[in-house]
Amino acid sequence: MNRGSHQVIELRLNQVEEMFVLAQTDLFSEFRNYLTGVEYCISLLRSQRIRRPVLLRLSLPAAELDDALADRLSAALRRYCDQRISYNERERRAVRLGGVRSLWVGVPIVVI
Repeated sequence: MNRGSHQVIELRLNQVEEMFVLAQTDLFSEFRNYLTGVEYCISLLRSQRIRRPVLLRLSLPAAELDDALADRLSAALRRYCDQRISYNERERRAVRLGGVRSLWVGVPIVVI
């Protein structure tokens, strides 16, 4: 995963849609992927300390490639990341609010 000045995530997909959606396949196949491409990338990123920019290198069959694919995929990933960031911020606020509410109950009990 580490090469040069970037951390590289290499991902092989059969279709572009596999980046966001699991493809219908035989559940008992030895080649079954149980994560979408995005979930796989997130699991790799969460498991390591990241000190350099990350480069996502996708491998697709030639039949799946077209001229506008890079732009469309880049825009879709950017939208996904923006939505994921806002979701994580809302969850962080909710956990913090839950902790403050617990203090309102816990502090009087400790004092008594």
